[in-house]
Amino acid sequence: MTVKVQIQYHLVGISELCIMELQPEEYFDLKYQDDDEELSLDSIPIYNHAIEYLGFENHIVLRTKTLLEDDKSHDFIETNEIFWNDGENRIIENISSIKSIRDQLFMVSIQDKKTPLKTEIIRFLNGDMLELEYHGIITNEIDGSQSEIIIYPSSK
Repeated sequence: MTVKVQIQYHLVGISELCIMELQPEEYFDLKYQDDDEELSLDSIPIYNHAIEYLGFENHIVLRTKTLLEDDKSHDFIETNEIFWNDGENRIIENISSIKSIRDQLFMVSIQDKKTPLKTEIIRFLNGDMLELEYHGIITNEIDGSQSEIIIYPSSK
């Protein structure tokens, strides 16, 4: 299987769409692959977000789109991200079609700039209707640890 990898992005002050083509070996983390294992849509990327592959400071990137496509089966994963607050806040839309099963996920990540840093994450699934999957607040403590408050699903 050959996976095509493309990152599209818009930068502040540039109206044209920019496109970066990557080899699968540049996108996926090969240390998690067995020697005889082919890269696939399920392979683990080096970075979690397209913005990390670009090499720009976060505050100049307006939006990204990552397209991963299996050129044999035409299965795909498309991830769109929109940024604001100097690139600290984002909305992520993930659309996938694998083996004729189509999924769509939305996630909102909002950070405050106080210490300790808190990130509020809200994830939605979009099937027949929009469904809340997760709502939580992750705090990066001064000692380097993280704590999580899960608001939904409730543990009550």
